[in-house]
Amino acid sequence: LFQITTLDSWAVIVRPIMRERWYFIIYFALFIGVAAIAVMNLVTAIIVETSTETAMQDRDAAKKWQEEQAKKTIMEVNTLLQETDLDGSGDIQGRDDPGLPKQRECQDEGRSSV
Repeated sequence: LFQITTLDSWAVIVRPIMRERWYFIIYFALFIGVAAIAVMNLVTAIIVETSTETAMQDRDAAKKWQEEQAKKTIMEVNTLLQETDLDGSGDIQGRDDPGLPKQRECQDEGRSSV
Protein backbone atom coordinates (compact mmCIF):
# COMPACT_ATOMS: atom_id res chain seq x y z
CA LEU A 1 0.00 0.00 0.00
CA PHE A 2 2.91 2.37 0.64
CA GLN A 3 4.07 1.90 -2.92
CA ILE A 4 0.56 2.70 -4.14
CA THR A 5 0.36 5.74 -1.84
CA THR A 6 3.61 7.16 -3.25
CA LEU A 7 2.49 6.18 -6.78
CA ASP A 8 5.85 4.48 -7.29
CA SER A 9 5.28 1.80 -9.95
CA TRP A 10 1.84 1.18 -8.52
CA ALA A 11 0.44 -0.11 -11.79
CA VAL A 12 2.73 -3.16 -11.57
CA ILE A 13 0.98 -4.14 -8.34
CA VAL A 14 -2.58 -3.10 -9.19
CA ARG A 15 -3.00 -4.48 -12.74
CA PRO A 16 -2.67 -8.20 -11.88
CA ILE A 17 -5.13 -7.81 -8.99
CA MET A 18 -7.64 -5.91 -11.14
CA ARG A 19 -7.43 -8.62 -13.87
CA GLU A 20 -8.53 -11.23 -11.33
CA ARG A 21 -11.08 -9.09 -9.48
CA TRP A 22 -12.24 -6.07 -11.48
CA TYR A 23 -14.23 -4.57 -8.61
CA PHE A 24 -11.00 -3.84 -6.72
CA ILE A 25 -10.64 -0.86 -9.03
CA ILE A 26 -13.09 0.96 -6.75
CA TYR A 27 -10.94 0.14 -3.70
CA PHE A 28 -7.70 1.25 -5.36
CA ALA A 29 -9.24 4.40 -6.84
CA LEU A 30 -10.61 5.43 -3.43
CA PHE A 31 -7.36 4.50 -1.70
CA ILE A 32 -5.23 6.47 -4.15
CA GLY A 33 -7.59 9.45 -3.97
CA VAL A 34 -7.70 9.55 -0.19
CA ALA A 35 -4.02 8.72 0.32
CA ALA A 36 -2.84 11.26 -2.25
CA ILE A 37 -5.00 14.01 -0.73
CA ALA A 38 -3.82 13.07 2.77
CA VAL A 39 -0.17 13.24 1.74
CA MET A 40 -0.69 16.56 -0.03
CA ASN A 41 -2.44 17.93 3.07
CA LEU A 42 0.44 16.79 5.27
CA VAL A 43 3.00 18.44 3.02
CA THR A 44 0.95 21.63 2.91
CA ALA A 45 0.55 21.60 6.70
CA ILE A 46 4.29 21.22 7.18
CA ILE A 47 5.01 24.10 4.81
CA VAL A 48 2.45 26.36 6.50
CA GLU A 49 3.70 25.46 9.98
CA THR A 50 7.30 26.14 9.01
CA SER A 51 6.38 29.45 7.39
CA THR A 52 4.37 30.53 10.42
CA GLU A 53 7.19 29.62 12.78
CA THR A 54 9.72 31.49 10.65
CA ALA A 55 7.46 34.56 10.53
CA MET A 56 7.12 34.52 14.31
CA GLN A 57 10.89 34.23 14.72
CA ASP A 58 11.40 37.12 12.30
CA ARG A 59 8.87 39.23 14.19
CA ASP A 60 10.54 38.43 17.52
CA ALA A 61 13.96 39.24 16.09
CA ALA A 62 12.70 42.56 14.70
CA LYS A 63 11.13 43.44 18.06
CA LYS A 64 14.34 42.59 19.88
CA TRP A 65 16.36 44.69 17.43
CA GLN A 66 14.01 47.65 17.91
CA GLU A 67 14.30 47.34 21.68
CA GLU A 68 18.10 47.25 21.43
CA GLN A 69 18.07 50.29 19.16
CA ALA A 70 15.79 52.14 21.61
CA LYS A 71 18.13 51.31 24.52
CA LYS A 72 21.12 52.44 22.49
CA THR A 73 19.42 55.71 21.57
CA ILE A 74 18.41 56.33 25.19
CA MET A 75 21.99 55.71 26.32
CA GLU A 76 23.33 58.11 23.67
CA VAL A 77 20.84 60.82 24.62
CA ASN A 78 21.60 60.30 28.31
CA THR A 79 25.33 60.61 27.63
CA LEU A 80 24.74 63.74 25.57
CA LEU A 81 22.62 65.28 28.32
CA GLN A 82 25.21 64.47 30.96
CA GLU A 83 27.92 66.07 28.83
CA THR A 84 25.74 69.15 28.35
CA ASP A 85 25.15 69.55 32.12
CA LEU A 86 28.45 71.31 32.83
CA ASP A 87 27.72 72.39 36.41
CA GLY A 88 26.49 68.94 37.50
CA SER A 89 23.17 70.25 38.79
CA GLY A 90 21.11 67.70 36.91
CA ASP A 91 19.39 70.49 34.98
CA ILE A 92 20.34 71.78 31.60
CA GLN A 93 19.90 75.50 31.63
CA GLY A 94 21.53 78.51 30.11
CA ARG A 95 24.03 78.71 32.95
CA ASP A 96 25.67 75.51 31.66
CA ASP A 97 26.61 77.24 28.43
CA PRO A 98 27.14 80.99 28.42
CA GLY A 99 26.26 81.09 24.72
CA LEU A 100 22.72 79.82 25.38
CA PRO A 101 19.96 82.25 26.34
CA LYS A 102 18.72 82.09 29.92
CA GLN A 103 15.37 80.46 30.68
CA ARG A 104 13.76 83.83 31.46
CA GLU A 105 15.02 85.27 28.14
CA CYS A 106 13.45 82.35 26.24
CA GLN A 107 10.14 82.83 28.03
CA ASP A 108 10.19 86.58 27.33
CA GLU A 109 10.94 85.99 23.65
CA GLY A 110 8.11 83.47 23.46
CA ARG A 111 5.61 85.96 24.85
CA SER A 112 6.75 88.78 22.61
CA SER A 113 6.45 86.68 19.47
CA VAL A 114 2.82 85.72 20.21
